[in-house]
Amino acid sequence: MSWFLPFTNPSKPKRRRRSSRSRRKSHWDPQRTILGLKLLAIIGGTAAILIGWVKLEQSLSNYQKTRYRHKIEIGDVELKPCPLWMSPSVKEQLQLIVARWVSSDPMDQNSLSIAAGMLDQSPWVLKVSQLSRKVDGRIAVTATYRQPLALIASPAGLRLIDNEGVLLPGIYSHGHLQLIDLPLITGVQSPAPDECGRLWSGDEIQAAIALITLLGQESYANQITAYDVSSRDVNGLPRLTLYTNRGMVRWGLPPGLEYPKEPDYAVKKLWLKQVAQTRGSIDAGGKIVDIYGQTIQIYHPAAGSQSL
Repeated sequence: MSWFLPFTNPSKPKRRRRSSRSRRKSHWDPQRTILGLKLLAIIGGTAAILIGWVKLEQSLSNYQKTRYRHKIEIGDVELKPCPLWMSPSVKEQLQLIVARWVSSDPMDQNSLSIAAGMLDQSPWVLKVSQLSRKVDGRIAVTATYRQPLALIASPAGLRLIDNEGVLLPGIYSHGHLQLIDLPLITGVQSPAPDECGRLWSGDEIQAAIALITLLGQESYANQITAYDVSSRDVNGLPRLTLYTNRGMVRWGLPPGLEYPKEPDYAVKKLWLKQVAQTRGSIDAGGKIVDIYGQTIQIYHPAAGSQSL
């Protein structure tokens, strides 16, 4: 039965063809694999952090909204610092402005910016530095305020100004003088500005402010009941007079404008102190005292003058 078997040549073994794939050599790079794994780890970690941060932010926001849902009231607004001169009514006005515009949402920074802008428009405010929320939900206000310096007697009543001459809110009567305890400027001819927060123009007002600033800290300042600016010299410059309860001191030209007609303001100030020490008061006991000439002259209202 051997004739059923195929014929084979044992001397020549059959060759197998190698595929092109088998002939290719493997080039696996372990360093590239490690680098790829590291990159995947970084991408995954970053994504996890971002997702966690968003969830944390949402959680904190929801917690804050749940904890501080009450409306901002006047008592929630703190002026830091609150000036000692500021009256309770002025303080309440400023707190009300902030309370009206700040929302109760602790994450709402836009309402803080809006409230700061509205507060900055108040005539009492010189500059708003910052509005911030405290941990307990209260609003802290850091600002600089316009401090009243004097009252100006006007046809409408007594009006407040600051040290720049800016008109401040409020109209008062002469009965408020002792309560307000500020110097009074009389004889002003320049009309008041149309709105509070604007400069009250007029060289006589600036002259009075300069003299109030110069004499305001002197021991005899409380003897002055009014700084009068109703007079002018031949060149149109203001001439200042200090009124007391019984007499007056004729100061003369504003501080800094005396030369060459009058003694320097430092000399006048020294003379005024000398009169107060030797005569008991700056009006020499209810008389008229001139300190704008070459010497101090004291007049009795019904008699001639005498030198000190």
